[in-house]
Amino acid sequence: ILSLLAALLVRWMLSRQLAPMLSAAQALSNRSQAKQQLLPLPVTSNDEIGALIRGFNHLLATLEQREEALKDSQFRWQFAIDGSGDGVWDWQIQSGQVNYSNRWRRMFGYDEQDSLPNRQEWLSRIHPHDQLASATALQAHLDGNSPVYIAQLRLRCQDGSYKWVSSRGMLVSRSADGQPLRMIGTHTDISAAKHNEAKLQLAASVFTHAHEGIMITTADGCIIDVNAAVSRITGYGHDQLIGQNPRIFNSGRHNQE
Repeated sequence: ILSLLAALLVRWMLSRQLAPMLSAAQALSNRSQAKQQLLPLPVTSNDEIGALIRGFNHLLATLEQREEALKDSQFRWQFAIDGSGDGVWDWQIQSGQVNYSNRWRRMFGYDEQDSLPNRQEWLSRIHPHDQLASATALQAHLDGNSPVYIAQLRLRCQDGSYKWVSSRGMLVSRSADGQPLRMIGTHTDISAAKHNEAKLQLAASVFTHAHEGIMITTADGCIIDVNAAVSRITGYGHDQLIGQNPRIFNSGRHNQE
């Protein structure tokens, strides 16, 4: 009988001491499931249980501070990415799954409900003429032979058109045996720059191969370049004309034909 009474007494004392902590823990659990802000547990005693609760409250405060710091860091990162206009991709290498930012979706014409390409589908959307160079640059980075993956390529959009992009990425994790696990990068739309580049190349080709004489001057009439036809027609060498004024052709030296 004495043993039974002692056991009941111990149980009553423990339940009385632990009751505040159990009650508070249940409240925390309920708030967590309801996605409410977690509040510190009430400290009702200065014994071991009170010390345990204070330690828990300190841990909770530390976790909240770290969560706020993480949210702030993520906000700054998202702000920087959105401000740059780049589309972000996050590639889980082993599964082939790729996650994309909202900016990436908009860049390539995907709506919210559209299914996005996995890695294999992504590769199939690269223009055939750009696939080898892109694959070579990617493999070099995965093998550790380059610090960053960089490639310029044409990627097919949702509507079937192609868009020039600058693709940059970096491996962020490897397995214990060195296998690549995750890679994060960006796509930057460089279609306009590529269009201007093509126009400049065309103009340069015309300038070089034209049978008619073409001369380029500054606003004040200083010759800065001439094509081969000008030298052939006028008799002046290329270097003789650079820095001169077009009035030099009134000297009578050039071929009147």
